[in-house]
Amino acid sequence: MGIDNSAKLIVGTHYDDLPEDMREQFNEIDIYEWIDDSSDLTYASEWFDAGTEGMVVGIEVDPPPFPMTDKYIEELELAHTRAAFLLKTKVSTIITPDIW
Repeated sequence: MGIDNSAKLIVGTHYDDLPEDMREQFNEIDIYEWIDDSSDLTYASEWFDAGTEGMVVGIEVDPPPFPMTDKYIEELELAHTRAAFLLKTKVSTIITPDIW
């Protein structure tokens, strides 16, 4: 058994910043099923066995190209709009570790 780690670029929010009414409908098992059932959403765990305490939820996007393109900026803006709609809260672009 080992611990794997990577990083993700996610347009989303930390679990604790989701609206309270949304958090109340989940327990730790339900949130994973809800994310898995969504074709757009993913999550990352900021440390091993983080549970929801260290969870970032949102839409994973590819790293930006160099040089930056207008098309990438449009895709990032679209991800912000979609993530805000799905998560019902303000979202940010977050670079986060994903430890599992």
